[in-house]
Amino acid sequence: MFVAGKHSDSFSLGPESTSALPTIFSASIASVSKSGNLAMKAPHSSVFTAEERHWITALDIELPLTCQHSPVGLGVQEYFKRFMAAWAALEKIKSVTWGDSKPDKVEVIKIFIKKTQWYKTWNPIFSCTIQKFPEMVKWLEEVPGSKTAVEIWKLSRKSTLSQT
Repeated sequence: MFVAGKHSDSFSLGPESTSALPTIFSASIASVSKSGNLAMKAPHSSVFTAEERHWITALDIELPLTCQHSPVGLGVQEYFKRFMAAWAALEKIKSVTWGDSKPDKVEVIKIFIKKTQWYKTWNPIFSCTIQKFPEMVKWLEEVPGSKTAVEIWKLSRKSTLSQT
């Protein structure tokens, strides 16, 4: 559960607007910036092995979308891009000729994020969002003309989100 705290540069998720925020998002959002970007905690960073670099190349994964490029404070839109890139990579596994080094699903997921974070946060949140919240998907994909963060999340300036 999130509670609103006083802060002039952030947004409020007060009682009047909590119904606009699907409960699936409550455990993942760390803060809302002045610009309206929702920030989530960054996943781990690691150095890829030669085998992982081979998989990244074979699956056409863009390095900036991997866990090696995860500065703290990425917005939820950036995490959605990474989620979609992970799904595309998982689908592409089926069409690549691998020989002895075919990655399994978890190995591909770990290129982007820790598997626990994938299964507890990314997959349930973003899969549900794709199925049930088309306007939010447009915002996550940064489609020109889509609703703003304030319109999507029904947020108002004044407070910071904090987890209790």
